[in-house]
Amino acid sequence: MRKDLDLNFVPHPLTGDLAMKSGRGAVDQAVRNLVLTNFYERGFNIDVGSNLPDVLFENFTPLDQQTVKSNIIRVLKNFEPNVEVTEVLTSLERDNELKVEVYYTYSNDPEVRSTVIPIRRLK
Repeated sequence: MRKDLDLNFVPHPLTGDLAMKSGRGAVDQAVRNLVLTNFYERGFNIDVGSNLPDVLFENFTPLDQQTVKSNIIRVLKNFEPNVEVTEVLTSLERDNELKVEVYYTYSNDPEVRSTVIPIRRLK
């Protein structure tokens, strides 16, 4: 079973310690963090990331859409080996928002999970 810190940093109601996420919640959080990480953000491992926020400053073309999909699949395949990506959907919702939906399965669990990641560019 997978365990990780809850990155919302909410204290546990009884102990006051940092709360933990386990199981599906921890995997969902790991997928989201990997997708939102930019290249060079993690000092000694510069290949981690999908460089997703950088796409917001370009005119979003079908080539950019394919690049985003392949970067997400690559980062999850390399750094979250227990997750198998089944589909990645991207759409430009408004001028300043890119919506990414990642569908995946986790090892030993046939249920397809999804994570929706909206990314907004501030003007």
